[in-house]
Amino acid sequence: MRYRLLNPDKWDRLKELVDSTYIPSPDASTAAICEDDEGNILGVLFMQLAIHIEPLILLDKRARFDELYITLYNSVAENKGLKFYSFANKEIMVKMAESAGMKKTDFVVMEGEVK
Repeated sequence: MRYRLLNPDKWDRLKELVDSTYIPSPDASTAAICEDDEGNILGVLFMQLAIHIEPLILLDKRARFDELYITLYNSVAENKGLKFYSFANKEIMVKMAESAGMKKTDFVVMEGEVK
């Protein structure tokens, strides 16, 4: 088995393993692949840049989350299919995000750190 990074000009090879809907752009990600001796891709793991909408800081009660959110949303609205995330450790933050149309996921967030 050989493990290496896949060059962006070979990104189309990933369509053999993954529906193209789920393949991130090579402009914002890297793919580590596992190949057999014939060069067949047997596994892939992506490292992606992800857009996070956080932190939220409101110093005055007139400053509104929903207006800040829609301002950010409108700035990327032409990028259909773009995903963005928000980490929430308080129920009020979950409710605010849901009120803006975001949905709670079933994923557990794991954190790694380069040391």
